[in-house]
Amino acid sequence: MKRLILLSLILCASLTFATETYKYPAEGQAIMSIDFPQAWLVEKDEEMLHATSPDELVYLNLWALQEVTQVDDAIDIIDEVLAVYLQELELNDAETGSVNDLEMVFIDGSGEDMEGNPVTTSVVLFSPDNETVMLTFFVATPTGAQNNKNDIKEIITSIKKL
Repeated sequence: MKRLILLSLILCASLTFATETYKYPAEGQAIMSIDFPQAWLVEKDEEMLHATSPDELVYLNLWALQEVTQVDDAIDIIDEVLAVYLQELELNDAETGSVNDLEMVFIDGSGEDMEGNPVTTSVVLFSPDNETVMLTFFVATPTGAQNNKNDIKEIITSIKKL
């Protein structure tokens, strides 16, 4: 049910909010852009883009997966990729959708962070150039997911290929 709600929220019309646009992976070689609310703390390094909600209850990572070139292959290794961040991970079945003419795969789940605290997670996989598989990974406390659901929806619906 949560999965359907998140997917519905993502695919619904967007609300207007003050944002800052980030291009990834590098300004000169960017293949995609993503917008974050100005209140979010966003840090960008050479490999990843990291963002934290103002209440620090939601954390986002975005990076290009080096191990795969197809989204379907990324689905097969997602447990392994997320094991660095989460334990006791239980993922729901993957669902597909389209945002800004980008085919995306959405996978929701739950588990524990490395300190044993319960968390929810949402993974979005997509390929803006049909060569690079991007992984957007949200992890949140249950309260954080609820409190920031509109921001999360806006962030996901802002993703565009360049």
